[in-house]
Amino acid sequence: MRGARAAVGRPSVIKLKDEVMTSTPMDLQTGLRLYQFVRDRIDDRRDEQHPHGHDAYVEAWRKAHDLDKEYSTAVYRGDQAEAECILRKLTNMANEWRDHPDYPSPA
Repeated sequence: MRGARAAVGRPSVIKLKDEVMTSTPMDLQTGLRLYQFVRDRIDDRRDEQHPHGHDAYVEAWRKAHDLDKEYSTAVYRGDQAEAECILRKLTNMANEWRDHPDYPSPA
């Protein structure tokens, strides 16, 4: 969303993998909801694959954790474009479990 900047905390439209996530607020709760969902699915995978999947688990967990921190920082700074970019990456991680009953729906 370069050029046009919406206020942080206000809904915006985010294009994700050829789909549109409408009215997603750019706030800390949005990123936290997606991060917690991805973290829980990664934990599920770890439990299914351990010990063979432990390294992959650690790598995926770190990626999700880092994205959550980067998203929080962007929201705090009021950087709408950066927050949207990071949220898109976190959502792409979550899309692996799109059919899961706990998949976070857009607020």
